[in-house]
Amino acid sequence: VFGIAAAGPRDDGGYYQALVDKATEISEAEGFAEPIVVDNITTEDAATELSNLAEQGVDAIFVGASEIADPLTDLIEQYPDIFWYCNCGAGYPSDPGLAQSQDDSSEISYSAGYATGLLLQASGGDSVAFIGCCDLNFEKEAYLAYQMGLQAVDPAYTMTYIPTGAFPFDFDNTAGATEALNGAISNGADAVYPYLGGAHEPLVK
Repeated sequence: VFGIAAAGPRDDGGYYQALVDKATEISEAEGFAEPIVVDNITTEDAATELSNLAEQGVDAIFVGASEIADPLTDLIEQYPDIFWYCNCGAGYPSDPGLAQSQDDSSEISYSAGYATGLLLQASGGDSVAFIGCCDLNFEKEAYLAYQMGLQAVDPAYTMTYIPTGAFPFDFDNTAGATEALNGAISNGADAVYPYLGGAHEPLVK
């Protein structure tokens, strides 16, 4: 049985859902039981929610974001028979009891920026709104790399970063993201890059 811990909605259409969908797909293919999914976990409740998940007889726990990963050091020691994985991204401290992906946000964001630049080139636009949360360090890495990719196509292209949430880790603020989107459109943005969690899919729709 897989246990999945997500910081945002399991059906956000983006970052959180990707982990849930893949774990569910593997479970079905291998004939495992349906995964136990706990979503919308806040940073302050992470230790309790992860402990509760560990107590439900799961064989593996997939933690879907660094913002709920702080309790892992203690939990890995407390539950050594569980396979622990964290989709924590680059820079999260290594632990011999923890498997984790080391995706490079700068590479991903540079590629996304370059792709957007090509689309602007084809459409005749020249400006982008990058909608995020609250100017956290990993967001800065993402939007600066995105801007580099964008301007690799044409140095004249511009990008504006728009924070929408309240610190810490409010990537699910649909109202704030919608307000940011409407403002970006009013200000003439030709493209929008939503760097969000639970607010991602509502914003795209």
